[in-house]
Amino acid sequence: NVTLKNCTVGPHVSIGDATSISNSTLKNTIIQNNTCIQNADLEDSMIGNNVDYAGGTKRVSIGDYSKIG
Repeated sequence: NVTLKNCTVGPHVSIGDATSISNSTLKNTIIQNNTCIQNADLEDSMIGNNVDYAGGTKRVSIGDYSKIG
């Protein structure tokens, strides 16, 4: 299951299973499984599995098992 709270998603976004996203905007972005995104404005980004990202406005590529913010 995916949990979205106060988000704008799209176009061209893929979100993996068991992911939670809140207070964020996502465009042209891939987010893998078991990831938590908060307070982010992401575009043209890729975020791996098991990531905790409490970021800002960025174009990022984040590997598995990372914690940022």
